[in-house]
Amino acid sequence: MNLRRVSHGILLVATIALAACGDLFAPNTVCTLQASPPPINVTIRDQAGNAEALGSVASFSNGTIQVDARSSFDSLVISGGTYSQTYDISVRKPFYQDLVLHNVRSGDGDRCGHPLGPVLTVQAALSLAAGAPPFRSLFLLPDRITLDRGRPGNNYSFTTVIDASPGVSRALRWRFTGDTASVGLDSVSGVLTYRCLKTSGYGTLTATSVVDSSVAASVAIAVQGHPAATSDPPCS
Repeated sequence: MNLRRVSHGILLVATIALAACGDLFAPNTVCTLQASPPPINVTIRDQAGNAEALGSVASFSNGTIQVDARSSFDSLVISGGTYSQTYDISVRKPFYQDLVLHNVRSGDGDRCGHPLGPVLTVQAALSLAAGAPPFRSLFLLPDRITLDRGRPGNNYSFTTVIDASPGVSRALRWRFTGDTASVGLDSVSGVLTYRCLKTSGYGTLTATSVVDSSVAASVAIAVQGHPAATSDPPCS
């Protein structure tokens, strides 16, 4: 029997029948490779209740182990930790005061590293640091995409997540660079229009704050050309 470590527990490779995970070293037991969610969700908001996970870093530390987790796809939640552990969780984000959540106990897991109960959710409320600028961050979701034909109007828009003080303009300037023949751009709304060409293209869509040009965010764009295969019809 060969023993091979994987990220969420231990995978036993053996020519034996599959059994439920009980005693890890029982003769007829094998731990299956099963994706399990991290046991702790940290929901990060500011004092006004706005989601602030994007751009934040949460550090899960239990004295000897510290693992940092960063959100790149969820504006509210950062997940991390391992099962059956107690953590101090520190949350850091530019222009906000650091926050520490003490003695957070994650849920229990079985011997194969699979959860035995629901994911724990803890709340983190960030406070602005002194001297924070009025327009602090901008994110575009998703941060990469492949454009192709088939959507109504061939139009694509992106979710903007802006952290700015009340009363500050959230207007953006939009710019597309790269294979500009592959897409059309509405520079006011940021909506892209797919153009079907024989060759694929690549580019970058960038949004910049009107009130602070140092704050910007970009999306990596791939544009599918046609025909992409022998059975694929050409552009009409």
